[in-house]
Amino acid sequence: MRQWLIDLRQLHGFTQAEVAKIVGIKQPYYSKIERGKQIPTTKCDIEKKIADLLGFQYTKFFEDKKESE
Repeated sequence: MRQWLIDLRQLHGFTQAEVAKIVGIKQPYYSKIERGKQIPTTKCDIEKKIADLLGFQYTKFFEDKKESE
């Protein structure tokens, strides 16, 4: 679980569906990202779009993966 991501989303007043729509993905995919079941794709810069929207460095997604290994 990426509690830090959930906290940032809620701090900005977004629902999962709103974040997903803004960055161009479906809500179930975003939910997997928050739960740590999915790393956002770099192909479409999804990780950068989420980071820009919520105000953090996109590399946090990859640091988070290393911490859970």
